[in-house]
Amino acid sequence: MSAERIAEAGGWEMPDAPLTVTDGLPPGWAAFTAAGPRCLKPEWLAYEPGRLPGPLRTFTLHRAGRPVVGTVGTVLDTVTARRFADPYRLLHDGPPGRPEPARPWAGLAPEDVLPSVLLMSPEYETAVAGPGAGDPAEVAAFVDALLRWATAAGARSVVVPYLTPASRLLADALAAQGFDTVPLGGCQVLSVDWKDPDGYVAGLPSRRQRKNVGRELRRFAELPVRIEVRTLGTDEPELVELMMAHARRYGTPQHEEGARQLFRRVLDCFGAERTLLATATHEGTMTAFSLFLRDGETLVGSVAGTRYDAPYASESHFQVLFYEIAGRAPLLGVREVVYGMGDDVTKAQRGCEPVELRTAFRRLTAT
Repeated sequence: MSAERIAEAGGWEMPDAPLTVTDGLPPGWAAFTAAGPRCLKPEWLAYEPGRLPGPLRTFTLHRAGRPVVGTVGTVLDTVTARRFADPYRLLHDGPPGRPEPARPWAGLAPEDVLPSVLLMSPEYETAVAGPGAGDPAEVAAFVDALLRWATAAGARSVVVPYLTPASRLLADALAAQGFDTVPLGGCQVLSVDWKDPDGYVAGLPSRRQRKNVGRELRRFAELPVRIEVRTLGTDEPELVELMMAHARRYGTPQHEEGARQLFRRVLDCFGAERTLLATATHEGTMTAFSLFLRDGETLVGSVAGTRYDAPYASESHFQVLFYEIAGRAPLLGVREVVYGMGDDVTKAQRGCEPVELRTAFRRLTAT
């Protein structure tokens, strides 16, 4: 059965536990997820929708006509180019950039596991929300209803990547239903427990790190580079230019209009007041920037860019991405800074610690 036909199956109901599958977000989703994890809130789902390998769908368990537990994902019947999100690529090839990754589907063809129901948010995190999200029995009922719906609709697999320790109830419910798991890597997070820049350096875990970071900070203080921290503006051509330079250096698919649209979506979804933009300028030319988005006491890295052929480009990059943010975080009431996946060594050298990510998966037998 194709993904389109699975979508047509919609809200397949079973006794006492109807599961509804909706294209996009259903009415009331903002209130439903208000007390839930960041990754399921409407603004975080909307600002980078292209990270999902297919159209966003919501999966919601209802009791007495009211939503109890829900999450988001998509349904796929072809292999896509999204290396970090495509279920077949993740489990057949392994996650990109990981040494000797787990490849449990290495011997399987796409038709062995597709169509696949994929649960994940565009924030590369998977969680559940709703009044029953903290109840093991309700989360277990959600997983059971999802499996029954997916099997009846003709899916050949269900894949749940980007599970964190905070999603333990969901992970336990999946394991109870026969899901296997493999490591996916780590999300790098900087926990803020200092009061000023000196406290940040003093709190780094090793003498070598403290020495290296202290040296980089002293070196930067002597450079003719100006740092500015502000909110994102409505017209930021230099950010687009630096974002394109970053994409060219690392071979990331990107184009100028796409970059401009990203900044517009950030403002549409979060408003300027929830953005934190750090820029470095040398002789009137911006040489580096980093953009963070705020959710309560958390800053989340969004995008960065560097003019790599400019003087002091490397020093400026680390200043706006790490050191300026670390110094200002306690003044802003920030308790953690989420840097995401990749560049693990670079981030660890500057105080980040990994939050483990895992992928749960199960093949299905049609009924």
